[in-house]
Amino acid sequence: MVKPKPKFRSKAGRIRNPKRSPRWAKGDSCLSNPETRKFREQASALYFHHVVKNPLLTAKNLRGRELLGDDLEDDVLSADVQSLTVSDSPAGSGSFTSCKTFASDWSKCSNGAFEKFLGRFKLDSALHKEMLSILAATTEVINSLGGSHRETEYFASFITAIDQCETTQYEAMMALLSIVSGRVPEGVVRKTFPLIYHKLSSILDHAMNSFDNSLMRVTCNVLKKVLSLQHSTVFESNLPARGLIYGVLRCALHENPKVRRKARQTIGFILIREKEKSEGESVAKIVLGWILDQLATYPTTGIKSASDAIGLLQFVWPNVERVSSSGTKKLYESVLRVMSSGEMALIKIGFSFFSVVFQTHVIRETDDTKLKPDGNNAFTSKLLGALSDFRPDWRHHEAFLLWLQCITNGLIRLNEDQPKLGGAYISRLIDNISATWTSTWGPVPSKFLIDHFQHLIREHMTTEDVDLCFGILSKNLISVPPNENCLAVLGGFIDSLKPEQFTISGREVLLQILQLRNSSTSASKVNEILGKFVKCFGIDNLWISVEAEIRETVILPLVKENLNGGQLAYWKQHIFPLLHQPNLVTDVWNSLIGFCRNPIDPNNFPAEFVGKTIVKRPEYRLVALAALRQFSLWPQSRKTLQKYGNNYLPLLFNLYVNERQVGLGAKKDSAEDKRNTEVNRGHSDAIASTIREYLPHLEEEFIHDLIRRAVQKYREGSGEEKGPILDLLAHLSAFEMDPVSSREIFDISSSLILDKVEMKRGYRILLSLLKTQYNQSENKLDILHLLRESKGTTKSNVEALRLNSIVSLVLKNEEWMVEFLPEAILCLLSVNTRARKAATFFVSQLSENLKEEKISLTEVEGIVELGLASPTSFIVSSTFHFLVLLYRLCPPAQPQESFINMAINHLLEEEKDSAICRESLTFLSLNLSLYKSEIGPFAASLGRVLSIGTIFPRKEMNKILSRMIRVFGVAGLKAVLLNADEPKMSRRIRNIERKLRKLNMRKSTSKDEEREEPESEESDGEEEGRGKKGENLVIKEGLVDFLDPKNMTSSLICKRKEGTEGTLRFSSDGKLIVEDLDGYGEEKRQGTKRDLEETESSEDESHLDVKSRRKKLRSGCSVSSKQSRGSTKTNFSRKSKVSSSSFVRKQSEPRLKLRAKRRKGKSSGSIHSVKSSRTKKSLKQKK
Repeated sequence: MVKPKPKFRSKAGRIRNPKRSPRWAKGDSCLSNPETRKFREQASALYFHHVVKNPLLTAKNLRGRELLGDDLEDDVLSADVQSLTVSDSPAGSGSFTSCKTFASDWSKCSNGAFEKFLGRFKLDSALHKEMLSILAATTEVINSLGGSHRETEYFASFITAIDQCETTQYEAMMALLSIVSGRVPEGVVRKTFPLIYHKLSSILDHAMNSFDNSLMRVTCNVLKKVLSLQHSTVFESNLPARGLIYGVLRCALHENPKVRRKARQTIGFILIREKEKSEGESVAKIVLGWILDQLATYPTTGIKSASDAIGLLQFVWPNVERVSSSGTKKLYESVLRVMSSGEMALIKIGFSFFSVVFQTHVIRETDDTKLKPDGNNAFTSKLLGALSDFRPDWRHHEAFLLWLQCITNGLIRLNEDQPKLGGAYISRLIDNISATWTSTWGPVPSKFLIDHFQHLIREHMTTEDVDLCFGILSKNLISVPPNENCLAVLGGFIDSLKPEQFTISGREVLLQILQLRNSSTSASKVNEILGKFVKCFGIDNLWISVEAEIRETVILPLVKENLNGGQLAYWKQHIFPLLHQPNLVTDVWNSLIGFCRNPIDPNNFPAEFVGKTIVKRPEYRLVALAALRQFSLWPQSRKTLQKYGNNYLPLLFNLYVNERQVGLGAKKDSAEDKRNTEVNRGHSDAIASTIREYLPHLEEEFIHDLIRRAVQKYREGSGEEKGPILDLLAHLSAFEMDPVSSREIFDISSSLILDKVEMKRGYRILLSLLKTQYNQSENKLDILHLLRESKGTTKSNVEALRLNSIVSLVLKNEEWMVEFLPEAILCLLSVNTRARKAATFFVSQLSENLKEEKISLTEVEGIVELGLASPTSFIVSSTFHFLVLLYRLCPPAQPQESFINMAINHLLEEEKDSAICRESLTFLSLNLSLYKSEIGPFAASLGRVLSIGTIFPRKEMNKILSRMIRVFGVAGLKAVLLNADEPKMSRRIRNIERKLRKLNMRKSTSKDEEREEPESEESDGEEEGRGKKGENLVIKEGLVDFLDPKNMTSSLICKRKEGTEGTLRFSSDGKLIVEDLDGYGEEKRQGTKRDLEETESSEDESHLDVKSRRKKLRSGCSVSSKQSRGSTKTNFSRKSKVSSSSFVRKQSEPRLKLRAKRRKGKSSGSIHSVKSSRTKKSLKQKK
């Protein structure tokens, strides 16, 4: 029989993908079935088969020792492990709902140590099956002996069975032993260790010789738990026990990264336990000695071995408690010798190791070895000098950064005891990274050095070292415009200096920067550097370093924003005399704000001059008030403020009243008053802010006197004169006062709240009063009565103040919270931002009280039902928004059927409000997320709602569609949607499904393989309901329980449409006759090479798009490039007959040319030159 030719061929002119598996010729693909058995293995994994036949692994041999660990040799049992299958177990005769119940029922194991394994049992894992068989046999043995299923019994059984099991069962046995060994008492492990270390050593040797990575990892996991419980003396006297450590160390150099990581974790855990027990350093000496031997054999062992050895040393070094100085020096010398080979991999791992050394300790002394007083620092300095010589070229970016990190860590370590020694290295570091500033990679090392300047530069850094750093930076500032990386390093360097470290080189750099300030490209950066000069070195150093013109035009304007910790006496002596110059008056006053920032001498504050300016010079009043506010922010200014408080507060109070009266129009009769109103605009707000900052520094008696005087003036005043006084009372009410004054202020606020004109001022006073001790039991009822009386009369600009007052009252009185809940609900969607924040805080407090059951849920539900039944759309949308917030903070145990039905009914109404639709969809989406298994009864109603979803907000619509896909699956969603077959809805569902699949893939890849969780019920249901792509879903016949989302997806089957298969027909003029386009747009073309290859073998399978009906296709004519640009790609199917709905993509010019030339019957030589010889041959044969 002649072997048929391959059906599929690669496209001519394209390189075949080497990762793609080879394609089979027609009729030969079945030959791969006996080898791969892909789907058969998945199907057979649903059943539990017999374990591997092993005559040694029997229950008889398992009971070879006493289970309690005393006399472990003379017992005999009966049943074989290999005879235990599913059919033998009682659980096998019945049905089980999950792998967890199956595994636990079949093994009969009730010990909690195996709960995680049984919960994650996988039917398609051969290792899990083997482990379950051994666990079941061991449990049977323990039950026959009347055991209590303790960890010690399982541990004794497992270590007994190691001798009898075959090598293929080592991994399962060690996995079980790893599970239980961590819970066995320490005494039992130490007692059995002399009997089992030979077995463990042989298993580890077998794993390494057979290159079994999984067995090596699980054996290291067992050794981590067993060896960490032993005394340190065991490893000193017992050579075979020491051999186990050497075996784990050999695994630490294994080529597999997972094996290396597990071995390093084992060694590190053993060292940590040894450090905690303080019984000696036996394991540490063994590990460090072995590493030293490995480094000594370089270069014989190779680069990889030396690199892994240094990596192991880096990993274990933080856990080493004490090492002799001679041994430490020998280790360092060995690492430096390996690094001197010049191999970049060894140099990088060496820098990483020494970085860890500097971060932890350089030398840890033993009891019998003591260094000289400065020996440790001297050794650190020498080590830094040696590492500085290994500086790689900056073009090796990774190595250069590691070197920079290593040196900075060493300097930080050196600066802890002797800062002067580390100052000389900083100039070297700046010089070394300066070569990178002209490259695009320059910002990386510059930013690294800037971040470490604050740790490298100390106050004891000598002026010579500072001069060297400024000198190097000065050389790199010659170019115009200046280098941005150099400016960034200069700024970071200046930020870490002190005023005493201003040197001659620093003055030269300052003059250079001043010359560069006119550069258009770097003007902002240069001004920032100048500001840092002012902030770091102070105004006094800079004032004498520059000329008078530079002082007045450059330095003085920078004082306001940058000066910190200045001397007010210096301002009086040098800056204040400049007021006689008209062009400098504004800058002089602005500089006072900078001098008042954290002043060194607050006693020199020019209080009299500032007070006169506030009263008599309105043009400079705002600046003077800003200086006074800045001065009052610092605690050292408290005494000065108290000293001048008797003068400032009355002055500010009277000035505020006058300014407010002018602003309100009380004195606008003359033209002069109108001009003053324009000039003094904003002064009243600045005065009020100053009063608010000034009051906390005054004594209580003085504040009480101010309150009494303000109340008296309010009662004596008339008309608009009371308004400013009420504003002052609002500030004063926040302080404690006597009961009489408190009552008077409360009465004033009560009368104002009931007045619609002054309601806002009344709530401000009440809110300030509630922050004091007035909110006590004897006054709560009066406040409650006032808030009840004023309900419903609040203006929109006052609702935030009222709600904050309510919150202050009900925080300690939870029983009143439900009464004011409707107001909070209405404020959730208020246009006032403060009102929305206050309402959200109210809802959060309500949820906390619901959790603690201080408030009845029934009352809250009654208010919600009234809100949802309201005819006003704003009330309904606010209520749904409240439900969303409440469900997120305190979700009920069960979904509220009445609320869900109301949301659905609102969405199904003919006249819909956009706000109600948005909030209702959000509420339904949240219910789908919270109650996945209980939302089934509402599936049909949700489907009706989503079927008219074109008028709903797109964001909320997509969100609820994605939620339904997660709960019901794609098949379940299409089953309940009335418009699932519409192209627009199908595309939307397909796009959402693709995004969810990508999201799930990202989540699954981020999880560790060893901690991989079993698939959730949601993903299973989604896969079951997805069906085949491109096929229509119909519901099976019979009764289906739609209360369960799983039943919805399982009730759907895939069925191909009938009547969609047919040949295409063309009219006489070449137009396509479209007969069936029902499925148009529902499928998306999969653009694979296989589709293109099938076009060569069968041209009749292609179908044209609907747009191509208007184009004339003439036989034997090629398509021009202009037409191909607007044409559509053809959707080719794998089968000989495909429905006309399978085509939606554009078609490229080369493909149309190829088809036209084929129809015309031209030879293959005229086809494009990229065609391969294979394609030419096939075209000739076809011709």
